[in-house]
Amino acid sequence: MTSPASPEPTRGPTAPPSEAELRLVARPATVRRAPKFRAFIVVGAVIGIAIGAILGAIGPTGLLQDRTPSIVLSAIGVGGFGALAGAGLAVWSDSRSTTRRPKP
Repeated sequence: MTSPASPEPTRGPTAPPSEAELRLVARPATVRRAPKFRAFIVVGAVIGIAIGAILGAIGPTGLLQDRTPSIVLSAIGVGGFGALAGAGLAVWSDSRSTTRRPKP
């Protein structure tokens, strides 16, 4: 039916490569530090919400006696723009973190 598995050939300890061999094979490496997109977006939204709430609190209310709707709507609107601005900053910093290769 099935033949028994053949044992792998045993290999003894090998010597590490010399420096000359390593120079032929090795390439210089860089560590890429990519931004955390979620953190940029959340911080942008929180800053936008804070700015929107302040603008809604100090802005005119018109015929309304209560400032709560203007504060909430301003916070939501400016918070959305803050999240978009944070995402834009994350994309910009991500493009800056990539290595630039010289043009041939």
